Amino acid sequence: MAHEAILKYGDLVIDKVTRTVTKEGIKLQLPLKELELLVYFVARAFTGNEFSSQEMIKKFLYGANFSLGSNVIAVYISNMKKKLREAQSIVQIEAWRTVGYRLVIVPVETAPNSSCE
Repeated sequence: MAHEAILKYGDLVIDKVTRTVTKEGIKLQLPLKELELLVYFVARAFTGNEFSSQEMIKKFLYGANFSLGSNVIAVYISNMKKKLREAQSIVQIEAWRTVGYRLVIVPVETAPNSSCE
């Protein structure tokens, strides 16, 4: 699934050709590295390899020999979490101390900014 041009995960549609992410037709503004990271998380979720450490993410985004500041990945994750919350997506990034990050689909009733009717 991860090699397809269009990926669907939860309420998100990721077009790897046009490099766009939409939720219910509304485009989310993700810079290239955040888009690449979202595709990475979706691919790992599809294969059952859920958690990714910061080191694994750095290697994926920049290669094994690239040196980054210690908080670069945390900044990407923080920005992505904020954008997913603002879009009221059921797709969220979960962080587990000492384990890493993973993409999860949260039930609608517990999704950020969801309203009970």
